[in-house]
Amino acid sequence: MRKEIISDGQAISLMILFYLGTTITTGTSLQLGNDGWISIGLVMLEALPFLFICVRLLSAFPGKNLFDILELLLGKTLGKVVTLLYTIYTLQLGALILRIFSMFVHSVALPETPDFVTYIMMGALAAWLLRAGLEVMARTAKFMLIVIFIVLLAANIPSLGLLDIDYIKPVLGDGWAPVIKASFSSFAIPFSQSIILTGAVFLLEKKENIGRSYLKGYLAAGLVILLLGIRNIMMLGGDYGSLQYFPSYTAISRIRVGRFIQRVEGAVDIILLTTALFKTSINLLATTKGICSLFNHQDYRVFALPVAILAMVLADISFGSTMQFAYFTDRLYPFYALPFQVFIPVLLFLVYIIRKRTGRLPSIPVEEDES
Repeated sequence: MRKEIISDGQAISLMILFYLGTTITTGTSLQLGNDGWISIGLVMLEALPFLFICVRLLSAFPGKNLFDILELLLGKTLGKVVTLLYTIYTLQLGALILRIFSMFVHSVALPETPDFVTYIMMGALAAWLLRAGLEVMARTAKFMLIVIFIVLLAANIPSLGLLDIDYIKPVLGDGWAPVIKASFSSFAIPFSQSIILTGAVFLLEKKENIGRSYLKGYLAAGLVILLLGIRNIMMLGGDYGSLQYFPSYTAISRIRVGRFIQRVEGAVDIILLTTALFKTSINLLATTKGICSLFNHQDYRVFALPVAILAMVLADISFGSTMQFAYFTDRLYPFYALPFQVFIPVLLFLVYIIRKRTGRLPSIPVEEDES
């Protein structure tokens, strides 16, 4: 099939929506209380080198995605093994997003709605986006990002009068140790997940701009998450905010301006639906690309529906309760994600550096088709 090439702006839009994902509603590092916003900034700095690793690999192998690079640097056999691991990992992440979205709908909007209904709704939308292809997904992302920013601006302007700067004091009252410790879980979601993007978003109109596009998407999403984190703390307080599963929803639900402006938390529903949909779709796009690499298939679209169904099933059977899910995401996932988001990317980069210095970089064949 023909290569799918997207513009810089479309790529940035996809990346912003990917990083925002469910974090825009669930928040990050609020378990720290009033110092949570410092942890967000720290995590952005910690994960930045891994973004640069991803960009360097894509620049070194133009037109190749993560799975192509794995085979080029690690060899066919080992490359296929690691591709299989990443394929399973991205599928699980897609299921994880579906689960979070279902929890949100069940907790704050439709408590009597069975989980499988929300899985089917989100999974079907993700499958449709995958079937439409990356170019359609990217154009849709660029439009929806504008809508999201307008909704965010309109929903948050009335909250300015509810902010209390005393809630963020004292700054670093317990020192740096708790901040550094809490940044570990925030490091895993979403900032160090850049490696997943290399399996899905890797062909831009101007290849030399790929690093700039990745950095812009990363910084823009990080700024939004940081500002929303500060807003949540200044509206809810660190102690109360740390008890909420969805602090952004709780914060926005407090907005009341007379009898005219109220119940604006519906805006959060729209935003979460959009960002969760695109993050699910990008994860499942990487899954389908991995499957194509494993079986030397040319068209990832044929796997869109089966992969979406698998993600729905995994979302339903993976956790027995909300508490189990919360324990996994807070305590276990950061360790589970380390090999995929830190160790393997660093290993790939080291192999690339060694091969480049010894003159043993593999040649890149010119292909007309892109799997």
